[in-house]
Amino acid sequence: LKEIGRKVSDSGSTAAGAKALKASLKAWGIDTTGHVFADGSGLSEDDRISCSTLVRVLARGDDEGAMFMGMSIAGQTGTLKSSLKGTPGEGVLRAKTGTLKKTRALSGFFPTKNGETIQFSFIVNGDRAKVRAESLWDDLVRGFATYPSGAAPSDLGPLPVELS
Repeated sequence: LKEIGRKVSDSGSTAAGAKALKASLKAWGIDTTGHVFADGSGLSEDDRISCSTLVRVLARGDDEGAMFMGMSIAGQTGTLKSSLKGTPGEGVLRAKTGTLKKTRALSGFFPTKNGETIQFSFIVNGDRAKVRAESLWDDLVRGFATYPSGAAPSDLGPLPVELS
């Protein structure tokens, strides 16, 4: 964040970097109300960002870009090397984890069996965040693996009115 600040304002401060980051998000049409970038690592308990913002940032990438390729692969690499083994996400899901004392986060990409890629983000806060998050990760991945199930999107829209 300080390096971004230095590039845009020559001050090299966290505040300048945070201001530039918020300006970029706003330029992408993302509301930054309530977002706080207290440090460049995301390790400050003062940091605040929404899951919807993270998903919108992920959606700007693609499944061959640096953001996608730089993420850990479930059950294989990085912080997900020992996670989600034996689930449909193993070897498929790519994500970035976030870990603080009372916070667990997972944001990334899940390629579906029909060729689409789901961008997702969730953050669990609280005393039992670790236990709750691990259970949710498994449920999340199992849900992604069944996508798309149910009605086709074309069947969910309004039907034409039939006049008698």
